[in-house]
Amino acid sequence: MDPFFNAGDTQGLVVQEAQAMELPVVCSDIGGIKYGLKEDETGFLVQEGNVDGFVEKIQLLIDQPDLRIKMGKAGREFVKKHFDSKVIGDQLMSVFTEILHDR
Repeated sequence: MDPFFNAGDTQGLVVQEAQAMELPVVCSDIGGIKYGLKEDETGFLVQEGNVDGFVEKIQLLIDQPDLRIKMGKAGREFVKKHFDSKVIGDQLMSVFTEILHDR
């Protein structure tokens, strides 16, 4: 939590970077972070401030290497499908084309 703005990270790229490296993520459910993963498929969301919840999910990933690998691979595919620079570029071009067409 940022003490000056009284807000958490709204959507950094660290979640996507971790998933791109086939790492499952454990994130707080604040801000836009929740939109950067598929809950229970590529990682876990934990309520803000719930330290025990974070510990529980991290321990689950430590104890279940098959789950860790499965979520990691799913995370990489999710990032490639939704956050790849080509995908985002194509989406922007589509928006710009639509705006220009409507003018």
